Amino acid sequence: KLTLVLDRGHRKRCEFLTIRKERKDGGGAYDQTFFRTEQGIRSHRSRGKVELTAEPVALDVVIDSGERYPWRFPRATVNRRRLPVGDYALMDGARTVAVGERKSYANFLGELVQLQGLHHQLADLAGLERASLVIEAQYRDFLDPKRLGGRFPRARLGRRLAELSTLHPRLPIIFAGSRKLANLWTYRYFQ
Repeated sequence: KLTLVLDRGHRKRCEFLTIRKERKDGGGAYDQTFFRTEQGIRSHRSRGKVELTAEPVALDVVIDSGERYPWRFPRATVNRRRLPVGDYALMDGARTVAVGERKSYANFLGELVQLQGLHHQLADLAGLERASLVIEAQYRDFLDPKRLGGRFPRARLGRRLAELSTLHPRLPIIFAGSRKLANLWTYRYFQ
């Protein structure tokens, strides 16, 4: 496949796709070349699934010893010890490949109120090559007056949530929605 990108604002991409096929009568191979415009590329519906890994990967996960009710990682080698940063780490031998920091709704809400400590923790996470903050709640839960029970001003929490993304742009902040989905997201992230 050859993709061309022209130096203009609209309709700037096109593809040439060459496929080598065998003749049905056994007379050798021949090439078919297809041309697709940007409109055709966007409207094409692929029939196959695209996944990053086709084979299950053996994971070596370290869970911080401070985690009282840790997430589960099926078919992974799991060890527990004190981690310098984060709650979960994907290891490759002695090298840390990726780190996940887990926050429950109540835990994250409390840390949003005491913001300085959270900034230091997230700065340590953001200093790693691959790290993420995974929250076991929806974003809207932090702005819902019923869920907050009048204890915290919504406007202040919204401003602080935006501040986290602004001051730590390299750190993905995932609002997974629940404990189960947060565990699943981290498991897939490590894979």
